[in-house]
Amino acid sequence: MGAVLRTLSWLRLSWPVAGAILLVGLLGGCVSDRPRPKSRPPAAVKGPIAQIHLLTGPTALDFDQLPGPDGFAVRLYATSPKTPNTVVIARGRVEVLMYDGLQQPQQTNAVTVQPRQVWTFSAEELKHFEVRSPIGVAYDLTLLWGQARPTQAWVTLVARYVPVQGLPLYSGASAVSVAVK
Repeated sequence: MGAVLRTLSWLRLSWPVAGAILLVGLLGGCVSDRPRPKSRPPAAVKGPIAQIHLLTGPTALDFDQLPGPDGFAVRLYATSPKTPNTVVIARGRVEVLMYDGLQQPQQTNAVTVQPRQVWTFSAEELKHFEVRSPIGVAYDLTLLWGQARPTQAWVTLVARYVPVQGLPLYSGASAVSVAVK
């Protein structure tokens, strides 16, 4: 009988303790309904452009709702050794070159291989496509090939930055599938 009473007295003490633990656990998970402050993208930085970067998706896209792809969506970045963030393209122009087939990077900046299509954007025109990202300024471009439809299942895209003075800078080559299944 004594052992039973000791067990029952322990249970009487444990209920308040268990209730307190449960209450602390529930209140610890509560959150306020205040919105979290959004982190701001870094301010737009101007600086000398040392590299140009072109990001593409793996396939061409259908923009006109007719069967088959008819263009690309790309993101363009410019970088400078003077800042960890990307920089604004404030002068010069950017060209996106489309080559039929898979091209080697050294071929895409040679005059012997002619691009199938070239899209050209002045620094002023690029302002309309400027977006802020966590790493700085980027440019989201939609490129429709129109009558310059690719003749092969793959194309190679390359961005070329042409400064006001100096030699052009080329991005790495990106292979994009345009095959329709």
